[in-house]
Amino acid sequence: MQKLTLPERGVWSEKYGKRWEEAFVVGNGTIGGMLYGQPLQTQMILNAPDFFLKGNQMENLPHMAPYLAEFRKRIQKEGYENAIKWYEEQALKEGYQGLTMSDPIHPLLQIQLEHQNIEMKNGSYRRGTDYANGFVFDLFQNQDGNNIQRKIYVSTANELIIELEGEQPFSTTIAIVDFQQEKLFQELAIKENSWIQTNQYGDGTTYFTSGLIETDGEISNRNNLYEMKQATKIICRISLNEHANTEKKSESLFEESCKKHRNRFEKVQLDLVCSENRLISIDNLLEEMKQTKKIPPVLFEKLYDASRYVMLSCSGKSIPNLQGIWTGTFEPAWSGDYTFDTNVQLAISSFARLGMFAELTAVFKRLEDYFSDFEANAREYYGCQGYMVPAHASTTAKHVHWNHEWPLVTWTGGAAWLAHFYAEYTNYTNDFAFAREKALPFYKKVIQFYDDFKMIDENDKVLFRPSYSPENGMGDNATFDVAALKETLYHAWEIYQKSGKKMPENYQSLLEKLPNYAMNDDGVLKEWIDWHKDENENHRHFSQFYPIFESKEILPETEPILWEAANKAFQRKMEAWVNNEDSGNTSSHGRMHAAMCAISLQKNKALEESMEQFIMNRAFYDSLISAHYNNQNVFNVDANGSIPRIYQDALLYPKAKGKLVVFQSVPYWLSEGKLKGVWLPDAIRVELFEWNRETEEFELHLVTEKETEIVIEVPEKNRSQNKQLCISLQEDKVTMVRYKKGMMEWEHG
Repeated sequence: MQKLTLPERGVWSEKYGKRWEEAFVVGNGTIGGMLYGQPLQTQMILNAPDFFLKGNQMENLPHMAPYLAEFRKRIQKEGYENAIKWYEEQALKEGYQGLTMSDPIHPLLQIQLEHQNIEMKNGSYRRGTDYANGFVFDLFQNQDGNNIQRKIYVSTANELIIELEGEQPFSTTIAIVDFQQEKLFQELAIKENSWIQTNQYGDGTTYFTSGLIETDGEISNRNNLYEMKQATKIICRISLNEHANTEKKSESLFEESCKKHRNRFEKVQLDLVCSENRLISIDNLLEEMKQTKKIPPVLFEKLYDASRYVMLSCSGKSIPNLQGIWTGTFEPAWSGDYTFDTNVQLAISSFARLGMFAELTAVFKRLEDYFSDFEANAREYYGCQGYMVPAHASTTAKHVHWNHEWPLVTWTGGAAWLAHFYAEYTNYTNDFAFAREKALPFYKKVIQFYDDFKMIDENDKVLFRPSYSPENGMGDNATFDVAALKETLYHAWEIYQKSGKKMPENYQSLLEKLPNYAMNDDGVLKEWIDWHKDENENHRHFSQFYPIFESKEILPETEPILWEAANKAFQRKMEAWVNNEDSGNTSSHGRMHAAMCAISLQKNKALEESMEQFIMNRAFYDSLISAHYNNQNVFNVDANGSIPRIYQDALLYPKAKGKLVVFQSVPYWLSEGKLKGVWLPDAIRVELFEWNRETEEFELHLVTEKETEIVIEVPEKNRSQNKQLCISLQEDKVTMVRYKKGMMEWEHG
């Protein structure tokens, strides 16, 4: 038996996971697994994307288009609150069943592993996740000092593998758990060393899992349980909708799995500390943080590694849902669904920067399954063509999750926000075929909806009514809606221009008639371009800052007045929400957006405060998977999805087309280090970025597949002036940029 070693790039603990949220996880995007529970009685769960417990009646949309004109009149006369109550009443008359939760994600298989006649030696237990090699392990010693270890991983053939090994023969049982769920009928067929479990939903659709157990000991079975005796090695191979693969040799499974995962993980590397510090357990790191009230530097690095591991492990076949692909319950928070009013966007926000282009393509492909539902939403609610993306989706993307208390039906900007990522993929890959064949058709659907939906006010400007700023309230012309549509129109214009075509006149007219952003009497950027709507800064969403952190439309050089207004709005938001202990400010996604805004606005202190709130309040589990709330409450991966972007943008900020700012907003934990393998717009790859902010120096190695020019800007530490240098990148050649104490130079390698 080859004894496992503690991972340098990973996390390990002397504590076991008491509940499924505390599991350590594996996955490859197509299939995943969780391991948790007491060392001698452990639970293993099989997960995969896009399996939903059907039964919540997500199909039927009320035909509300005929009520739109009256709805708008009532908004004008009675205000939004009375109007939405009337609108809901009409929807109920049209057969709407009221706010309907999405069909939830659910565990697909649960196995209980129990060691027989073994007494564990005190203090010998360890469990961990090896981020670099893509597996989870636990190990302990019996009273005689003999090691028993277990690891789970995903094979290259998409099997979930459990391997158990011992230095001396041991006995264990493997039991297939019956979920006893009324919406999922399970039937188990057991053979000598294999099984098939068929699972049927209420609508008659099915999936099945199969398992194959190989051991050098004795094996027997009864009912739902296998018993292995006198074994030194057991391998359990689990497949989803495939029969067990008996031809593939088990001896090579682990090495092949590690190699495939390692090739993905090692494309990017961040170094902030020495190797010795990386070997400290998560238990000791958290205890140190508790005692010193300071975050250990290695924890910042581990959060970056963990976040990349989590997103690599849950992406590649579909869209990361609220929980990635993992769950151990049939009742996850918010159904564990695809939440499109911030969470999905955060989960995928680092993909382009990390070079996860295949994973981003999988997101677009999965969205295509929902296109007809997006069209149905637009047609049935507002009589419009184009796309209307709901806040929540799972089995369908029909918009059935709303009522007058949660008026999400008035949020129309979801498709425009998703369009941002089509543009980001295009910009980071220079794939014009994708832009022409995938991105532009999506943009057209976004624009088509708003062109049909718009009203024209007395000033000959576009009026969006109803409008909603997620999840902060209704008001005319939410800043978010205007900003996201404007960005979509701009990206459509880029493609038309590159194709040598003129943008359609109605697109140009829509762009020209969009209202200007509004500022209140204090010069603060408003969340709604609506003088009847008051601001509410004490809220977890940062939607009005879309033109700051996402589209980057508002820049100090081009819009100095709006830039100052956004700074004032952000300062109020930090005071009212992020740093207000009485605000209930425990939303991780809000803190991540606060950090993104802080970077764009070059607010170092606000960036540090946002991330410190997340870390010091333990809004993550020992696995370093993020939680939605403080104190490890609600398993939720969208913060993991955004952390790599936050780190990278703080150091290497793509400010505008052809312009890169180095040291945009550097927090103390990124004062020096080394970063490799990340991407920038124009298909530029960073081979190396090594820096020291204190001594004001860096070395940056860039590679691109075509000749291009880029302006590199370096803010001086006192912000009084910036250094700029225009450099030419040559095809497939390394361009080295060096900066030291105000002097910058470059050369081709």
